Amino acid sequence: MVAGLYTRAYIENDIQLQKRARLVRALGLAFLTCFFLVFSACEDSNASEPGPTDYTFLARDSELSSVSYSGQILRHVLIEELNDYIAGLTARIDSSQLQPAEGDIAQDLNFYYRFDSEVGGQVDLTLPSELPLVQQSYDDVASGKNLHEKLAGVDATGQHKDWSTSFAGFEHEDVRSPESLVDFLFDQLDALAVARSHGDVGMAPDGSPLQVLHVTEEGWDIKELIEEFMLGAVIFSQATDDYLDSDLEDHGLNASHDMLEEGENATVLEHHWDEAFGYFGAARDYLEYSVDEIVTPGYRDSNGDGEVDLQSEYNFAFSVKAAQRDRDSIVPTDFTGDIFRAFRDGRTLLASVDGALSDAEHASLLGYRDVIVSTWEKVIAATLIHCINETLADTVALGSEAYDFYDHAEHFSEMKGFALALQFSPFSPLSDAQFNALHEKIGLYPVLAQGDAAGYQAALLEARALLAEVYAFDEGNLGNDQGKSGW
Repeated sequence: MVAGLYTRAYIENDIQLQKRARLVRALGLAFLTCFFLVFSACEDSNASEPGPTDYTFLARDSELSSVSYSGQILRHVLIEELNDYIAGLTARIDSSQLQPAEGDIAQDLNFYYRFDSEVGGQVDLTLPSELPLVQQSYDDVASGKNLHEKLAGVDATGQHKDWSTSFAGFEHEDVRSPESLVDFLFDQLDALAVARSHGDVGMAPDGSPLQVLHVTEEGWDIKELIEEFMLGAVIFSQATDDYLDSDLEDHGLNASHDMLEEGENATVLEHHWDEAFGYFGAARDYLEYSVDEIVTPGYRDSNGDGEVDLQSEYNFAFSVKAAQRDRDSIVPTDFTGDIFRAFRDGRTLLASVDGALSDAEHASLLGYRDVIVSTWEKVIAATLIHCINETLADTVALGSEAYDFYDHAEHFSEMKGFALALQFSPFSPLSDAQFNALHEKIGLYPVLAQGDAAGYQAALLEARALLAEVYAFDEGNLGNDQGKSGW
């Protein structure tokens, strides 16, 4: 099983900590209430307030960092490593390096999904970086964590829906829940890999043999479906429906702020906030990056020690998606700044208060939370519009020399995966009826027949318009009826 792994490079926790000045409680509360009412206006006043410019916080009466979210970083790593493994399967099978029997590939995929530190903790990472990475193995990042245990419906504590009965958007007889969708996609890849190793290769629409095993004849790119679905059903779900939720007593943002989290230098509430920040995936000095730098290369040696630390100097997942959308916006957006400042300023509030929060302070914290979850979901919806536009352009190109089946499969599968993610936040402005309508327009498979293209193009434009209305996006960022000039 481990022989099937492709390795990535990472980094360890060595950021040079800065001392932060604490906000005076009364002044801090006034500032935080201002932010809750008018976020942008408070950014101006924030320039004169004491406090950190990045996500660096020290333990009370100590020089030690109080910020810790190693388990969240390991889950980011596992998704990236899983994606890298799938991407390399075709070359390994076609070169006869790998001749899998039934079940072998599913077992390898579960190495990442149901990761067991006792089995793979010392396996080398493969995350790419031009600089040396502090973390060289999985256990260097964190141990005892995996993706499966945090999948929506598996970790059911306080979740806003019963995912065994309420999961929607993927109408297939073998799929009833997030867990069954992952198992279904793994089984699909396993069968495709075994068939390819025996010379049984499917055909693309033009009659040529499929170039990669993770793209199906029907136009699914299973690699992309798995990656984007994991980002929604694990990363986004955990952040919004667990750590940032406030529906349960002594849980999420109702956790204790007058006692320390076991084994941490932060209170239980601070640690929950930090873990949500870890799921967003941003480097600690995120706002020091340009949006281009967040996208590529996505990391920097901020403390000058010659290495990159995954826990503090690397940008993952949605933090990168936010930068991509800001970079590509025709009408400017600041998803990156809005989310990061809300995380930072909420944590500054927590660091300024000794003991339990007052009702007003807790309300201010929830105000920061609301900025985070609403803007984070806008990042997903804007990325979905980007994928709709790409799929729309692919559909327009059907039958022409410009058409590329593999691009079409990739774009559709990214679109489907991100569309599925919109059901996992309890704070979503998208109603169940709107969610179902969105997926009816997107469908389960891409339209590959030129004769059906016009109707599907109209459906995609309707899906885009629905998202624009729900999330109040400017028309300038939507693109035209060919899927161009927008996100």
